[in-house]
Amino acid sequence: MDVTRASTLELPCGAVLPNRISKAAMTEGLATPDGRPTPALERLYGIWSDGGAGMLLSGNIIVDRDHLERPGNVVIETEPDADMKARLADWAKAARGVQAAMALREASAVGFGGGSSSAGVARLVHMVHAARAAG
Repeated sequence: MDVTRASTLELPCGAVLPNRISKAAMTEGLATPDGRPTPALERLYGIWSDGGAGMLLSGNIIVDRDHLERPGNVVIETEPDADMKARLADWAKAARGVQAAMALREASAVGFGGGSSSAGVARLVHMVHAARAAG
């Protein structure tokens, strides 16, 4: 069987990509000053989704607001409140069914010292799994 960019790809988690094209954001800088997703971020991901990629990878999602990669990063360092959950859900819906993945960043991953926030990453991964289970 010939494998091309248009070939489907099954990921180890079981998700199936419709093709082998991935769009990765380097950094968007479109969150509010307190790190919440915005309609501008939703529009951007909607445009990228319409471009035909099989997978979208987010820009930096920060788990420790003391170590931003840049102003405008999405920040999730505690259990999201109702407004943040709604904004995250709207951002995810903007992908219009394209498989999406989050690029989580902690302080050491962007070149800063000052301790590890691996507990923050673990919390965020737990929240993502809980959100998926909730439907």
